[in-house]
Amino acid sequence: MSVVKKITQRKFVKDSFWTVCSHVFLSVSGLVINSIIGLKYQADGLGIFVQSLSFYLLFTLLANFGVQTSAQKHASQYSTENRKLRLIFTNSVVLTALISITSTSVIVLILNVFPHFLSSMEVFYFLTNLCFAVPFFSINKTINNYLVGLRLLKDYSAVRILRWSLILLGIIFISSINESLNTIAYLFIFTEIVLFIMLIIRCKYYWTKPDLEWIGIHLKFGFKNIMAEFVSTFNTHSPILIIGYISGNSAAGYFAYILFFARTILLIPGALQKNFNPLFTKY
Repeated sequence: MSVVKKITQRKFVKDSFWTVCSHVFLSVSGLVINSIIGLKYQADGLGIFVQSLSFYLLFTLLANFGVQTSAQKHASQYSTENRKLRLIFTNSVVLTALISITSTSVIVLILNVFPHFLSSMEVFYFLTNLCFAVPFFSINKTINNYLVGLRLLKDYSAVRILRWSLILLGIIFISSINESLNTIAYLFIFTEIVLFIMLIIRCKYYWTKPDLEWIGIHLKFGFKNIMAEFVSTFNTHSPILIIGYISGNSAAGYFAYILFFARTILLIPGALQKNFNPLFTKY
C-alpha cells in the first residue's frame, strides 16, 4: 500500500508540474501576444482582438454545452473500465460536434442579420471569421478534458502549450509580413484544426459506435453545468465587452491589457485545482 501511495504522490507531483508549466506558458504567451498586437495594430486593434476573443470564448462554451465536464467526470469515474471509456469518449465527441456545428451556424446567421449588435463593424468582421474555429475548439476541449479525467495531465498540458505556441508564432509571422489583423482569426482556425487532427489520432483507440444512452447522459450532465460555467465566463469577459460598447475599441484594448496582468496571478491556483479535479470526481 505504501508503494502505491508513493507512486500516486509522485504522479501527482509530475502532473502538477506539467499543469503549472502550461499555465505559466499560457500567461507569458498571452502577455506577449497582447503586446505584439498592441504595438503592431495599436490599442484599437488590440481592442478588436480582445472583444472578439471574449465573444469567441463565450460561444465555445455554449457550443460545448458542458459536455467537456461530463467527459472528464465520467472518464475519471470509470477509468478502469475500457468499454465504458470508449462509450464515454465517442459519445461526448459526437454530441459536442452536433451541438457545436448547430450552435455556430445559428450564431453566424444571427451575426450576419444583426451585425450592429456588436460594438463596431471591425469586431463583426473579425468575429465572423473566428466563429469557424468554434466547433474545432469545442471538440478539442471535450477531448482534452477527457484526458484530464484519465489523469493524463501531461497530454492535457502539451495540447495547451502547443495551441499557444502555434498562435504566438503565427502572430509574430503575421505581424512581421504586415498582414491585416483579420488574418489572426484564420490563424485560430488553422491552430484548432491541427490540434483536432492530433487529438483524434491520439485517442484513436477510444472510438466505438455511438450510443443514445450515453449521449443522453452527457446531455443531461452538461445541461446541469452549462449555466454556472457560462455565468463564470461571462463575469470574466463582460467588463471588456461593456467598455468596448461604451468607450470604443481602444479603451477596451487598454483595459484588457491591464486586466490580463492581474488575472495572470490567479492561474497558478487554477493549475493546481485542475490536478485535484479528477481525484475528487473519481470518489
